[in-house]
Amino acid sequence: MRIGFIVNPIAGMGGRVGLKGTDSLYHEALRRGAKPVSPLRARRFIDRLARLGLDVEIYTARGVMGGDYLKGTGLIHRIVYDPDEPTSPGDTVEMARILSGNVDLIVFVGGDGTARDVCRGLRGETPVLGVPSGVKMYSPCFAVSPEAAATIVAYMERGETELGICEVLDLDEELYRRGILEIRRYCEVRCPRLEGYIQGGKTFTETPEEELIGIAQTVVEEMEPDIYYVTGPGRTVKRIHELLGIPHTPLGFDIIRNHRLVARDVDEETILRYAGRGTIKIIVSPVGGTGFLLGRGNQVVTGRVLYMIDPAEDILVVSTRTKLRGLRCLYIDLDDPGLITRFPRIVRVVVGYHEYMAITICSIS
Repeated sequence: MRIGFIVNPIAGMGGRVGLKGTDSLYHEALRRGAKPVSPLRARRFIDRLARLGLDVEIYTARGVMGGDYLKGTGLIHRIVYDPDEPTSPGDTVEMARILSGNVDLIVFVGGDGTARDVCRGLRGETPVLGVPSGVKMYSPCFAVSPEAAATIVAYMERGETELGICEVLDLDEELYRRGILEIRRYCEVRCPRLEGYIQGGKTFTETPEEELIGIAQTVVEEMEPDIYYVTGPGRTVKRIHELLGIPHTPLGFDIIRNHRLVARDVDEETILRYAGRGTIKIIVSPVGGTGFLLGRGNQVVTGRVLYMIDPAEDILVVSTRTKLRGLRCLYIDLDDPGLITRFPRIVRVVVGYHEYMAITICSIS
């Protein structure tokens, strides 16, 4: 099986530092202390692929766009492109063009922006598979984790998975940073379909206002004095802020203490600073359609943050019933896969006024 392998080395760097994306803000991400995310995720995919012992040949670019991660793995690979450094979106487009029609599958490491660039370079119907490494990943062409992506390749190599049509969804990062979520369909690609290993696409649901108000009232009534509540993005969490009469960052994280806003649109370091002052709890809602609780659009809640709390006690999950009905489980995708062992197997979700539903956390390995 011939695999094309493309790595966007800067994808995801803006997440931890609160930029909500890296497109056009690479240098600002560096200024804020951002560290590369894609190299680790590329290595996780390649390491798992190497252990599977498949009959594959990989076609990739030199250096950080692919070749660096294949050295010493024993995997047969060929360098077919030599990009300049730093790399650019144009390099991804050119790699996709070179690989189209010459491989059985193109695997790319990045986010929705990388998926758009791959789509721009595609010629014909070569299927694609995303290894998640961006900030926002709403397109359903992504595996749920780097390890899951390797498993999908194994199923394809054995001819045991079907191909379907996936939409590549485009989000305007400039509007996104201003709290406006505008998503449009950018293109369609062929991609493997394998339940439990491929994420769903972002969806939006209509929810009765009384349901959102009931969730907000429950959370506010259960808030404890002097606790720092780190509140995430989304309409459901927004209702909590509205009930308290304080502003909300629609696509970022804020911190509340004693029903007052103490910090707005925070990054990882700010959360850690408040965690050093007292107890923190995190309020989050899963992404509709994908089922991701952590790891999609909320990377400021990092492993460093999660090691300072007890996920079983200090993470409050809120969601509408409609959103949960479309999900078979919730996913958590973190750079430290071992963190999943600190989460309970089943989480309780606030779905109405003192009403709760239980849902399982699925493995993504």
